[in-house]
Amino acid sequence: MHAAHEFAGDVRDMIVRLKYEHDRRLALPLARTVEPLVRSFCGPRAVLTWIPTTQSHRLERGYDHAELVARHLGALTGFPVRRLLRREGDVSQTGHGREERLRGPVFVARPVRHGSDIVVIDDVTTTGSTFRNAAVALAAHGTVTCVAAAWVP
Repeated sequence: MHAAHEFAGDVRDMIVRLKYEHDRRLALPLARTVEPLVRSFCGPRAVLTWIPTTQSHRLERGYDHAELVARHLGALTGFPVRRLLRREGDVSQTGHGREERLRGPVFVARPVRHGSDIVVIDDVTTTGSTFRNAAVALAAHGTVTCVAAAWVP
């Protein structure tokens, strides 16, 4: 699991505005923050995907913020972007305590070419449980690396 920045300052402001103020324009600058990190460990068979938000957040916002970041990252790097994870249930991690966050959401993987380098993108990571659960779901399909724009210390 990797993160480009601490969840503070300008990066924190961009994430908050993207998620809660519906400022979609900030997905590209966030993609640029993780681009060097992704390029540093991706092979030629890399496939980008994202941590899907809850259905209720997607309906409220009109978009999936992590998908927007991943799609911009794909345009910047030339790596294909595929929807590889389906989120079970509609429970958000936002606002929950550490114990609840450690359980994390459950994901089901969609088929992908075996042997791929799969890079899972998200905006922010706290306990790492969301990334762990995504990696477990995708592990049978290839090498999984998880990358966030920011981490919460």
